[in-house]
Amino acid sequence: MKIIKSILSSIIFFSCSKKENVPEEKSIINTPIQLTKIDSISTVKDAEEIIHTFGEYYDEFKIYKSYNDDSSCKRIADSLGISKTFYKYDFDKNGLTDLLVTGRISDFSEVFVILNYPNDSMDIKPLLKEYSYECTFVSVNKEKGNIDLFYTPLYSFYEKNTPEIVRSNLVYKFGGVIEYNSSPTQHKIEKIELETGPCFGTCPIFTLELKEKGKSTFFAKAYNFGKHDFLEDYNEEGEGTFTTQLKQKNWKELTEILNYIDFPKLDDNYAISATDHATAHLTITYDNGKIKKIDDYGLRGTYGLILLYDKLFEIRDNQDWNKIE
Repeated sequence: MKIIKSILSSIIFFSCSKKENVPEEKSIINTPIQLTKIDSISTVKDAEEIIHTFGEYYDEFKIYKSYNDDSSCKRIADSLGISKTFYKYDFDKNGLTDLLVTGRISDFSEVFVILNYPNDSMDIKPLLKEYSYECTFVSVNKEKGNIDLFYTPLYSFYEKNTPEIVRSNLVYKFGGVIEYNSSPTQHKIEKIELETGPCFGTCPIFTLELKEKGKSTFFAKAYNFGKHDFLEDYNEEGEGTFTTQLKQKNWKELTEILNYIDFPKLDDNYAISATDHATAHLTITYDNGKIKKIDDYGLRGTYGLILLYDKLFEIRDNQDWNKIE
């Protein structure tokens, strides 16, 4: 389910070299079972051409030729030992080589993973949770295929003599990118509740109450079905209340994600640095009545939460709901 992106603010990013066919050092790659277009990539220009095939938004995407092109980020890149700006690796372990790239569209930094499927079918996934970053770097763990994503927050870059460097160690799991956890927990989850609030636009407004056994409920308040006009299609009475017996495979996936991200240890509150976005109120009942609540303005708290929200949004469409009101 589409989550509205943060309102973009003007940020200074890396300047790029004007040379077009600049070869990268040999990219990291594990042995694929089938050679595809991504396997043939050897230059920055080759990688950019792959990105440009995804539509108009990506037409202006430029990969950073070298982190050394921008002196303000060079010291950070050197300290991390990072010089590559694209990598080839089978991140989703399906036997086909994927692509990881760092660059920009207009003045805004972007990090993408391009997942490769049979018959040269591909999908593009953004990795940045926000756009308020000054220097952004990636590297790949050669043994595990994990992605190390580094960035300096904009406030840190300009307000501190030594900019803060934030690191996320990510892995492709559950059909998305999530923080790597070597020791997932095993809590008994009894109920999952998600309530979304309004934004300045047509963000879906709804409440889900999901249970493994018994009836699960979906109260659709606004903007849940089809295309909507922001001013004309809001109804205070809502769009209906629905119930179902949740499919076991979906409950299993949701609870596995929650245990993998060790949800009791997450912060109680998250917020992006933007305005006019929706807030998610997540409530997990577990281990004989314990309750964990998370309020997440912007729905971007962690990579694990982003993936969980995506799965919860999909629940509105992939169950056999029966309307009762």
